[in-house]
Amino acid sequence: MAGSGFWHRLLGLDRAGNPLTPIYTGADARGTSDAAALREKLDERAVQQRTGCMLRASFWPAKLGWLRRTDRKLFRRVARWVSPAEWIFEELFGVRVCSHSMASGTGLYNFTTADWDGELMEFTGLTSAQLNPLRDQVESFFPAIGDGAASNPGSGAALAKQADVAIVFAHQWSSEDMDLPNLSLPENQNALIDQIASANPRTIVVLETGTAVTMPWLDKVSGVLEAWYAGSKGADAVANILFGDVNPDATLPMPFPRRAEALPHPPHTPALGPSARGRPRHFPGRRLHDRSAAGPALPRRGPPRD
Repeated sequence: MAGSGFWHRLLGLDRAGNPLTPIYTGADARGTSDAAALREKLDERAVQQRTGCMLRASFWPAKLGWLRRTDRKLFRRVARWVSPAEWIFEELFGVRVCSHSMASGTGLYNFTTADWDGELMEFTGLTSAQLNPLRDQVESFFPAIGDGAASNPGSGAALAKQADVAIVFAHQWSSEDMDLPNLSLPENQNALIDQIASANPRTIVVLETGTAVTMPWLDKVSGVLEAWYAGSKGADAVANILFGDVNPDATLPMPFPRRAEALPHPPHTPALGPSARGRPRHFPGRRLHDRSAAGPALPRRGPPRD
């Protein structure tokens, strides 16, 4: 199990692991004057060389300084400081750690020592017990990485290679009042899937789309689950299928083409009917794929029942 979460967010927990503070986001600028005070006391360039972060309001040192200055009582009550993603993993899976990736966006992480930065810890009034230990894997769990790291298509491949099974959720948004420009997954998702499947052939892709999509990575993955737009109970349904509690036997409402070039002529198909002399006849839907030597990537008919 792995995840990704927003960088720079800060949340204070009590001794029982319950939230004491709201989530302070990277856009919260109330620590601007505290960041300026840190720049007067510390060598910002040296801090940036160690942590990769400047002394600005977006990062934890300034946020902690602001809270310590404006609400000392609340600051003292906080037993641990975490990112929201760390708290979610702790609540769901009992995993109480912080990934090096998530720590690198706090402004408190020392890249040289691969640990929390001692000088900044002292200036912010924290002890090592108030931050989660740094781990990139706990048994079969991979603590959440920062959202900036996850935007790199290859960033998930290293984790996927270590996992028993990699599950990738891909989406394509559509609605009744819009036309899709093509049948490709948007936002470079095909590249992401290809990278992960190349690292781990035991990859399952869950598609959340409103229609068929092209899948250039199909031969590299172990399975594809089309979840469509499943609604409020869709997560339960997908989980039941992925864990084998339900047989995903079904018939697709349409074939999925191997490539867009196999479809009728873009950008539009002439009206159907008796073909005029000299004009090629166009076959819609499955009839087109039945006459194709390659056939569809996923046929309309489902697998035989047991």
